[in-house]
Amino acid sequence: MVTLTHKNLQGNWGTLLLPINDDESIDFARLSDEIDYLIDAKIDGIYSNGTAGELHVRGFSVMDGYYKRERAEIFHQDGWFATGDLGLLDADGYFYFQSRRSDMIKAAGANVAPMEVEALLMSYGPIQEAVVFGLPDKVRGQIVAAVLVPREGQDIDLAEVQARLKKDISAYKVPSRMVMMKYEDVPRTASGKPRKGALRDMLADGTSA
Repeated sequence: MVTLTHKNLQGNWGTLLLPINDDESIDFARLSDEIDYLIDAKIDGIYSNGTAGELHVRGFSVMDGYYKRERAEIFHQDGWFATGDLGLLDADGYFYFQSRRSDMIKAAGANVAPMEVEALLMSYGPIQEAVVFGLPDKVRGQIVAAVLVPREGQDIDLAEVQARLKKDISAYKVPSRMVMMKYEDVPRTASGKPRKGALRDMLADGTSA
């Protein structure tokens, strides 16, 4: 996790806690009352508290840009930097992280945050780990897919899980493709994090049933 400390336009100092990379993501952070930030899902529309969108920041210590890339490619004209973190801001100034923009699933025009579905799946007793991602689909653009890892000595009834999900979340968020895999069969990074890209390829080409 990294702390950004900077002055806002009024000359006041503020701090913002952000994940330093995908392996160190956080669920929520308290945004300072003195920080420059906004929740903006469409660049041309600023969303109010309680509305989901992308976190944008600007301030004294925000980076100037990326190596060998023009500033205009990175920042909006008025200086806002899009973090790529999607979530919502409540009335008390807490930002609740939902997903990285790059991880968001677009199913028939609807946005599905993988972390939301993963958290719900892992609240079901037999499921130790859930990895949710999008698979290409000619009709819907993407479909929601999930790889489920059972707890030691337990089995997962996929039909039962899907039926329970339909009661707990909106239908468009329910994975239409689910497979069960052993922990050791899931491709992982050196830190043990599931490699969604590799799992996506496995399901797309039928490597995993």
